[in-house]
Amino acid sequence: MQLYILLAFFVVSLDQAAKYALTKIFSGSLPFDVIQGVFGINLVYNTGGAFSIFKNQQFFFIIISCLSIFLILYLLFEKKPIKYYWLSDIENIRYSGTVKCALSLVLGGAIGNLIDRVLYGHVIDFLDFKIWPVFNFADTAISIGIVILFFKLVFIKRGGN
Repeated sequence: MQLYILLAFFVVSLDQAAKYALTKIFSGSLPFDVIQGVFGINLVYNTGGAFSIFKNQQFFFIIISCLSIFLILYLLFEKKPIKYYWLSDIENIRYSGTVKCALSLVLGGAIGNLIDRVLYGHVIDFLDFKIWPVFNFADTAISIGIVILFFKLVFIKRGGN
């Protein structure tokens, strides 16, 4: 269990360290193109959710983040088997190491963005692929975790983990 909490802690630490460095140390030299016209570092303050939807709804996002964090912690620490009603004959999927890693990525990302929302009233985004909205390491961890969970649920073998 400690490994999964360490993974979440690593995501939070990486995300917050990058945001601190970019806002406190390097902010005067931003935006900065790493690959001209393709990728750069650019500070964007997002008061919404993914793709800036629901702008200025910080209380809503704080509540959703807290609920998500508590649900993930429950799934990581609760020992009783759960039957998912939409997967009625598949039990204990959450005991899979892959699922726990994915949940840990989502947990770390949710905590990283929650810290921003509580401290600053917005999320600090900085990874700028010019054809995509600007995002951060927490968003990346959440996205990777959700994709892993999706594939694990879609391609699970009946009766297996």
